[in-house]
Amino acid sequence: MNDLSQRMEVKLPAASQIVDRLVKRGMVERHNDPNDRRVVRVELTPAARAMVNTLREKRDSRMRATLENLDRDEVEQVIAGLRLLGVAAETLVASERAGLTNAAADESASGLAAFPQRLSRVSIEGSAPIVSPNS
Repeated sequence: MNDLSQRMEVKLPAASQIVDRLVKRGMVERHNDPNDRRVVRVELTPAARAMVNTLREKRDSRMRATLENLDRDEVEQVIAGLRLLGVAAETLVASERAGLTNAAADESASGLAAFPQRLSRVSIEGSAPIVSPNS
C-alpha cells in the first residue's frame, strides 16, 4: 500500500480508503504477499481489467478520429508539442527529485511561457504520424 500511496501522491490512509471503496465495488482485490506479511498487493479484478480495456479502446478510437481531422503538418505539430510537453514534465520531475525549492522549480518551468514560439521551431525529422492524416 505504501508504494501505491506514493504513486498516487496521496497519504497512506487516503490510499487505503480508495482501495477499500474499489474492493467494495469489485474493482480490485487485496492479496497478502507470501514473502512478507507486512505487504498487501492490490490487483485489478477481471471485471476491472475488462473495463480498462474497453476505455482504452474508446480512447484510442476517439484519438484516431480526432487526428484524422488534421492534415500531415498539423499532426507533426501535435507530435512536436507532445515531445516538448514530455521534456517539460521530465525537467519538472528531475527538479523535484533533486530537491529544488519551489522557486527554483518555478524558474526551471518558466520556459513554458515561450511554448508556442518553441513549438514553431521544433524539427520532427524522422518521425511518423500516429495515423495517416488526410493530405
